[in-house]
Amino acid sequence: MYSIKQRIIINISINNIISNIKKSIFLNKKKIIFEELNLLGAIYARKNIKDYAQKYFKQSLDINPNYEPAIKNLALIYIHRGFYQESVRLIEDKIDQI
Repeated sequence: MYSIKQRIIINISINNIISNIKKSIFLNKKKIIFEELNLLGAIYARKNIKDYAQKYFKQSLDINPNYEPAIKNLALIYIHRGFYQESVRLIEDKIDQI
């Protein structure tokens, strides 16, 4: 178990990472950023902020609909949020595209 001081340091570090990724996305708008969006979603999922995680996984898939890590992450977020049909539909849609 982490001490309060360690948890504060970890939280500050994670918030700095989120800020840096968002800056990178802003500065590189014309480049492919689906991996950064997926990473941002993963960080928010880890912080248990599932609505933001879902938002960023969807944005990643808007850019690259076949990006498997984002597909898996979004499906898991749907399951954790109780959106089972959406999770199944997402996976079935991707399987149909193969």
